Amino acid sequence: MPIPLGVLAVAGAGAGATGSFDLLETTVLGSNAASVTFSSLGSYSAYKHLQVRYTVKTARTAFDIDFYQLTLNGVTTASYAYHHLGGNGSSVTSDNGANSSFIYPWITVPGNATTSGFGAGILDLLDFSSTSKNKTVRIFAGQTVSATRYLALASGFYNSTNAITSMTFTFPNANALTGSRFSLYGIK
Repeated sequence: MPIPLGVLAVAGAGAGATGSFDLLETTVLGSNAASVTFSSLGSYSAYKHLQVRYTVKTARTAFDIDFYQLTLNGVTTASYAYHHLGGNGSSVTSDNGANSSFIYPWITVPGNATTSGFGAGILDLLDFSSTSKNKTVRIFAGQTVSATRYLALASGFYNSTNAITSMTFTFPNANALTGSRFSLYGIK
C-alpha cells in the first residue's frame, strides 16, 4: 500500500520494516553556513535508499529565490547531469545540464533574508550503497516569498558506481541561515 505524502511512520534507526522511513540524523544550523554535509552515509548501508527533508532559507537579498548545489562523495568534477522544471503559477521554466560539477536543483529555497518563510524540499538518493549502479536523485521542493510561490521538480545523475559515503549541500550565492534544518532518513 503506498504511503501518502506527509503521513510517514518514523521510527528509530534500524527499527523499521521494508519500506519504512527511519530518522537517522538531523542538522539544524545554529549559525549561518555556506554548506551542510552528511559525512557518515557509509554507516547506513543497511538501507536501500536515503531521503533528506529540508527547510532552508538563505541570506541572498538581491532575489526572492535561491538554490543549492548537491555533490556526492566530495566529487566536484564534471561527473553529474541534471534536469529541472519549475513554475510560479503563471509561467514555467526548465533547464538541464550535462558534464556538470554538481547537481543543480534550481529554485528550491527563499533567498530573501527579510521574509519569515523557509523553503521546503524532499530529496531522494536512490540505491546509494550499490556498487553496480550509477546514482540518481529526485527532488521536490517549493517556497512562498510574499505573494510569489515557486515549485520545482528536479532529477540528478552521478556517473559513478561507487557507494555514496557523503553528500554536501552548498549555497553558492549566500549562506543558509540559522534555523535551516536537514533531516536524513533511511528507507529499507
